[in-house]
Amino acid sequence: MKLYVKLLSLTLALMFVFLTGYFSGLFVSAEAATRIAAALRIAFLPPFAAFETIWSAVYVTEIIILTSTFSKRILRKSVPLWICSGILDVITAYALFELNLFAFAFALSAAAVAVKLKITLFYVENAPALSPGAAAISVWYALLCAAAFTLML
Repeated sequence: MKLYVKLLSLTLALMFVFLTGYFSGLFVSAEAATRIAAALRIAFLPPFAAFETIWSAVYVTEIIILTSTFSKRILRKSVPLWICSGILDVITAYALFELNLFAFAFALSAAAVAVKLKITLFYVENAPALSPGAAAISVWYALLCAAAFTLML
């Protein structure tokens, strides 16, 4: 594979992850997380830096997977799923942290998990080496979906 294809793929992956992370991060803050933790009645909330570390790991994993996806023609079929997933993530963050629409945020989060599971199954079939990373991302979003569900109660 040519070097320019790899570099273009890396650039596209960085751009996608940066845009989704940036727009989602516009709505998330330490104050919003503390407010939601109070609503969940969580006595112990890990420091905000712990969440930043986890999100950094998720973003790096997404960059690795997306770089391979953009560089290999057969994997490009999953790009619409990634775009749908990114849009759902941004809207979910907005609904949860800005609008406090917990039921709507849960529904969006559940839809995002379904899309991420579809992405994981795609990689299991077409690129087994990338499927553990996709599965880890799906598990993280499933945990976030469970947290959104508890906000509805």
